[in-house]
Amino acid sequence: NKLTPEVLAVGDKVPSSFGYTTFSFYETTTFDFPLAVMIYNETTENYELTSATVNIRDAGNHITYLADHEAMTTVVRLPDIYASYRVRIHKPGYHKFDQLFTLEQLKSYTEESEPLVVVLQPGSLVLWNRLGSDEEVFNSEVGPDLYFFTLGDDIHIPANHEYVAGVSGNAITIAPGTYYSSSRVHNVVLDNPATVLNPERGAIECYFYQQQSPVAFNHNPHRIVDGPYGFLSGMGFMSHDVYENGAENALSFYLALGGTPVSVSIEDFDQYNGQWLHLVAVWDRTGIDASDETMQLYINGVKMASATASTWGTVFGTKVDIAGGNDNNIARQFYVDELKFYDFAKTTF
Repeated sequence: NKLTPEVLAVGDKVPSSFGYTTFSFYETTTFDFPLAVMIYNETTENYELTSATVNIRDAGNHITYLADHEAMTTVVRLPDIYASYRVRIHKPGYHKFDQLFTLEQLKSYTEESEPLVVVLQPGSLVLWNRLGSDEEVFNSEVGPDLYFFTLGDDIHIPANHEYVAGVSGNAITIAPGTYYSSSRVHNVVLDNPATVLNPERGAIECYFYQQQSPVAFNHNPHRIVDGPYGFLSGMGFMSHDVYENGAENALSFYLALGGTPVSVSIEDFDQYNGQWLHLVAVWDRTGIDASDETMQLYINGVKMASATASTWGTVFGTKVDIAGGNDNNIARQFYVDELKFYDFAKTTF
């Protein structure tokens, strides 16, 4: 290979003038192993090689290999200096492969014997509710059926609900009722979120329309999927005024789940008032799409915010509040349509 480096004119300078006293090379040995990534083709009813992103990290979580593989068996070369390597393989629409291998295990795969074969499992749509009528709320297209909150008390008040024209059919909103400032107005309910959602990775997708930005003690927050003053599910996807994460006039998503909360927010969310938005919240504790980002927020297919912490826990609460809110003027402030949950970090739609 011909190399043409850029150089500094040193004149009568000595190496120490540039912070160098010695210059040397350290040799390192490497090893190779063949890797084949496969998926099951429902049409041909057979397994086939597929393209995927391969991310391999050392024991210190430093990337030692990162490449987009074509649909073929590929020889991977790694430094022969670490006792173990974590192999992560990502393909949109499929569950991420994430497994720790010892050095000896990887060396056992050779071109003369057999490659390391990884079969990716397709990700799933685990809940889809159109939210366009009582019949649709009670009968989800995919996953568990939903129901309306009815057992209220002095603080938790059942919402009156109604339907407006949505993106696909109708969308749900909170109808006028006897609400008051600081009342917690609950609308649609999902029971047992732990049987539907994966704390390690997943995505929430919906269409959302906001008339006005939330105002504290007036109509705040606008809960898309649980959140502040909801049902303590350990998660929240909501539009809000001021929140404890410091974000104001924002769309936020957070996970706590019994651990240290992690949140991501899009501020100045009022610029989107009065229009239908396609919203997506995504999480993956080990990194989304082979990146270091563990949370992402999308508006109309564009990534708008992300986070890198992964300290949330694994324990969901007993139920989730959907399309709920707070306060005396919460009625008809926002609409939610076509709610979907995925059990993998879906980022393409």
